[in-house]
Amino acid sequence: MIDLERRKAVEILSDRSAAATASGLRELLGIEIVARAPCGLYAKVVKRSAPEARQVADRLHIIRYLRQAIE
Repeated sequence: MIDLERRKAVEILSDRSAAATASGLRELLGIEIVARAPCGLYAKVVKRSAPEARQVADRLHIIRYLRQAIE
């Protein structure tokens, strides 16, 4: 997990599973915004683990979908 304001890694997860993501989110206090892949599974994990956080699409996926729409 990356702190996008400080541009630094704050948590290294053991894998990309829902359980590892949930655990990592619970350890980080005060999360305000989560930039994530548009996968529904991650949306559910963030909602349960950091319910106060606002969820936004990450830059990589926005650019990817924009390119696909243009092509």
